[in-house]
Amino acid sequence: MGSRFGPREGWATVALFLFVLLCVAWSIQAVEWTVGLSVLQAVVLLGGLLGIVLAKSRVPSSMAHLLSALSGVTCAAYLTSRVLAHSTEVPLPVAVADLEHQLVDWLQVVFGAGTSPGNYIFVLLLALMLWILAYFSAWAIFRWQRVWWAVILCGAAMMINVTYSPVNLTIYTLTFLLCVLLLVVRTNLAFRAREWESARVGYDADIVYGFLRAGLLVSVFVIALAWIAPSALASRPFREFWDKIGEPWRRLQDQSSRIFHNLNYRNEPAFASFSLSTSFGGAVNLTDDPSFDVQSLYARYWRVTVFHEYTGGGGNNTDQAVVALEPFRETLASPPFAARLYITQTVTLWQNLGPPGMIVAAGQPVAGGLPLDARVTNITIDTDSIQAQAGITGPHTMPGDASVLYFRELLKAGQSYRVVSSITVADEESLRRAGTEYPSWVAPRYLQLPDSFPPRVRALAEQITAGRDTPYDKAAAIESYLRNIPYNQQINGPASGQDGVDYFLFEVKQGYCDYYASAMVTMLRAVGVPARYVRGYSLGEQDGDIFHVRASDAHAWPEVFFPGYGWIEFEPTAALPAIVRPSPSDTLGPRNTPREEEDAERLSDRDRLFGAGDRTPMPAATPEPFVNQIGRYGGLALGLLALVMLAVALLVSRRRRQMAGLSVAEWAYDSLVTWVRRLFGLTPLAHQTPYEYAGTVNSALGRQQSPADQIADYYVQERFGGKPVPDAEVKQVWSHTWPALLRRRLEQRIEAVQRLWRRLTVPPEHLD
Repeated sequence: MGSRFGPREGWATVALFLFVLLCVAWSIQAVEWTVGLSVLQAVVLLGGLLGIVLAKSRVPSSMAHLLSALSGVTCAAYLTSRVLAHSTEVPLPVAVADLEHQLVDWLQVVFGAGTSPGNYIFVLLLALMLWILAYFSAWAIFRWQRVWWAVILCGAAMMINVTYSPVNLTIYTLTFLLCVLLLVVRTNLAFRAREWESARVGYDADIVYGFLRAGLLVSVFVIALAWIAPSALASRPFREFWDKIGEPWRRLQDQSSRIFHNLNYRNEPAFASFSLSTSFGGAVNLTDDPSFDVQSLYARYWRVTVFHEYTGGGGNNTDQAVVALEPFRETLASPPFAARLYITQTVTLWQNLGPPGMIVAAGQPVAGGLPLDARVTNITIDTDSIQAQAGITGPHTMPGDASVLYFRELLKAGQSYRVVSSITVADEESLRRAGTEYPSWVAPRYLQLPDSFPPRVRALAEQITAGRDTPYDKAAAIESYLRNIPYNQQINGPASGQDGVDYFLFEVKQGYCDYYASAMVTMLRAVGVPARYVRGYSLGEQDGDIFHVRASDAHAWPEVFFPGYGWIEFEPTAALPAIVRPSPSDTLGPRNTPREEEDAERLSDRDRLFGAGDRTPMPAATPEPFVNQIGRYGGLALGLLALVMLAVALLVSRRRRQMAGLSVAEWAYDSLVTWVRRLFGLTPLAHQTPYEYAGTVNSALGRQQSPADQIADYYVQERFGGKPVPDAEVKQVWSHTWPALLRRRLEQRIEAVQRLWRRLTVPPEHLD
């Protein structure tokens, strides 16, 4: 068929194409996201070769696609099962059954809640995606002659891996770019050479090598130019643009990190990122880029995200409800606690902290100067004396403290906002006397540990806290123990499936804040003290009442709950100074400033907590509506829709340019050729007359005559006979032609599926 490469010019194209696929597979293997990725090179080679064979054969498209899909599933499942069998040292049939069970469990996580280690499922899905990439790319090049479709698809896979890879993939990227550019040159040259041969145009064979030499020089120049571009695009004028277009992708990251939380992220990217899940990583290399500035008189840490669940491989934020907060009109109705101070901060952002625009604030944020959304969990509390005075009786439900606060509209770099926070000024003796009467919304949620929690970590926690009577003394003992462990940002991450805290305490015996904080939280939970893991920033560089906070100040710490006093920060990380708490004589701490008193007076809903004003409790938060959840991906959907509309507009514009200056009869014949080529792969040969080509179309339609004969006749009359034909009549004939072409193509696909189904279900002896 005319749409396929000939054997002579195809071998170089095949070699370049397969090398492009291998570059993608090798770059993914080099990152070592998990074990077993060595199968990817076999996947892309087999998928690419099968795609080439089917694309150059006369197998119908529907049959070829179905055959490729069955082959891809079989190949990916077999290779993944081989990896699983080798890792677990079990027979291959047992590994296949185990992989099936893991897939069922993984699907339950995807459509439900929780997390999944899913490492082998990750390998399986990645193998399937690369098989599709290889097959589609081969089909685009060798059947459709659309090399740029293959380049864009492979380039997108390469770009995603390089963007989020913690290792240097320069050699793979350069090789990929060089091969891609040479592939584009080679395929276009092969296409032109075939056209010249069809038209019997003579050309020197050396022209092929001349084109390749020129293509190589141009490729090197383009690569050098592209290598300079990232530094310009990363500059501040482009920061806002990248922040906006990156939000849908970062939201997708939140979901993927929940589903595949136990991948072997041996190294973190060189920037601080925040999401609703976290995993233990390897070496970190945080930059000194400015993150934000804070104007505040008092501070200790700048909080961004709270995590409630420990999984062994990291932590998850499990709050499901969302509360809308209007500027200084509503506060979160968490229960009031003693020895707390309300402070106001003015925060100037220099970069966005996390999807979709998480805010940073000291202590426990309760209200802000901008419209905010707060992620919370509803809690049920009993009436206390203050609420009884306000006329509130009996148990009632209200939103708990916010684990994450979001801007409703993304702030630009350099913009500021004000936020009011509640910080603790409790002294040690008060915390020792706090007791252990934990509210029902605290225990057992903040005592959760996975079933796989290592017994030796629990035993170590019990050993450290032996003889300590109060939760505060237990927390102080564990904090002191952990501060003796060496601090090191350049460690390797734990192995796949290994508990991160166990790895930190008993194997590597060094680490950074993520490990210290997680260890203290889990050890406290193991001895019955509620605790949680928090991510944000340390104090930063202080300049009067201004704190300059950089990406390198990213930090994690534990918070421990004390009845009557709420969540109290501790500092187990050896590299940071220990927390100095107020003395009993200074329990109330510093007083609010006039600005903070003004803000406090404006918090009308705060009066509901302290017995003044409205005597009804704040309505409970409702689970986030499904329409809002869809809205989170609205940016991505709109972006994809815009790309589709742009592609359609370009195709329409190109088609109109091609048709410019043609008569209606010429337009109809050209449209016939275009439709038949796309649907049936039939292109007019150089020696064919329009009537002969119409006969070829009739054969494809399975008819003796069709509207194609009439269109060819109109074309011949006008083009070669000089006889004008009625435009309305030509358009009417074409209006019957293109539906017939579509209908016949659909019938052929249905017939192919029926034949395949018959071969699969009917015994061979009963086949005709």
